[in-house]
This record gives sequence, C-alpha cells and structure tokens, in this order.
Amino acid sequence: MSALSLWLLLALVAFIDWRQRRIPNVLTLAIAAIAMVSFWGKPSLNWPQLGLNASIALLLTLPGYFRAQLGAGDVKLLLALAPHWTILQFLSAFSSGILLLACVHTLARRSSKPALLSHSLAGGSALQQRGLPLGSAVFIGYSLTLALSQYTTWG
Repeated sequence: MSALSLWLLLALVAFIDWRQRRIPNVLTLAIAAIAMVSFWGKPSLNWPQLGLNASIALLLTLPGYFRAQLGAGDVKLLLALAPHWTILQFLSAFSSGILLLACVHTLARRSSKPALLSHSLAGGSALQQRGLPLGSAVFIGYSLTLALSQYTTWG
C-alpha cells in the first residue's frame, strides 16, 4: 500500500515539477511520512543505510542547489525519499530517472517538432532553458525501480 501511495504522490510531484519547476512542501512532507513508515516496516533497512542515503542525497543535490541549477524542493525530495530504499535502490532510482529523462529531452530537442520542449512552462520559459525537472526524473526512476523490484530481490 505504501508503494502505491508513494507512487501516486511522486506522480503528482512529477506533474507539478514538470509544469512549474516547483515541488510543494506539503507533498514532500507526505512523501517523507510514507518513507519513514516504510523504513520502520522493512527489517532490511537500518540507520546506517538511512544515514548513507541522506548523505548521498545531499552529495547529489547540494552542488546543483549552490549553482542555482536545482531548487530547495529537489534537495528536500531526495532527503524525504532516503528512508524508503536500500542504497542500491536509491542510486538506481535516481540515476535511471535522470538518464531516461535526459534521453527524452535529447530526443525531443533533436526531433523536427520538439513538442516536449515547446510547451510553455511557468514564467514563459521552455524546458530547454530550465533544464531537467528532478521531481519528474525521480518519478520515472521510482517507477522503473518499483517494476524491477517485482522481479528481483531488492525489496
């Protein structure tokens, strides 16, 4: 049940982040609550893993935040998700989501009719100028990780 709830919340985050480049705090708080319930319910997760996942989340997002390439919502989102996964799942969800969204972005940019990029976002900027929405990438990566976990021993 928590996986479905988390998936639905991340889908909403992905949609809002794609359109507005903003991740609402209330959604991040709900995601953090579900992730902590998941953490307490999985004996395979422990405090050192949580600490390592939180450290990885900060190492992945803070450099982009300090260079104004990521927002505070992106940092908070990855920190909120840290308790939900093992280290391998955390890295897989993040990296696969970023890579898949970057591929879509690149293909859309090279196509003759880049519908994804011409969509006007908040403030009149296009995706091309604003970069990749991390919330959308995390949703894609989570969906892939969730699907793969059905066929592996990840969780």
